[in-house]
Amino acid sequence: MERSIQAQLDGLRRQAQAAQSEGQSALEDGVDEAGWRPVVDLLDDLYAMADDIDEAIQRHPTMPDATKRDFRQQVAKAVYGAYLPVHLKIQSGTNYKLPRRWEPRTKI
Repeated sequence: MERSIQAQLDGLRRQAQAAQSEGQSALEDGVDEAGWRPVVDLLDDLYAMADDIDEAIQRHPTMPDATKRDFRQQVAKAVYGAYLPVHLKIQSGTNYKLPRRWEPRTKI
């Protein structure tokens, strides 16, 4: 089961890199609101993947708490690594705001 979670985490990291890259391109290109759609889609998928990983961690009956904590920290790092740079750049100089559903969550 831990290997399955690790595989999901690897996929999450790839998705986070894609979202970060797409977001950076959108920022550099100065896209309008419609131009953010690919970033929106990638971040939506990223959050869904994070939720799936959290469910898998919760369902694992014998995983030590320290391992669960480590997996959750890795998920948070990947998600925030994709979300925060784009969010901070947008907040500092453009009119477009990312949807509220992506505001940092205390629980991934």
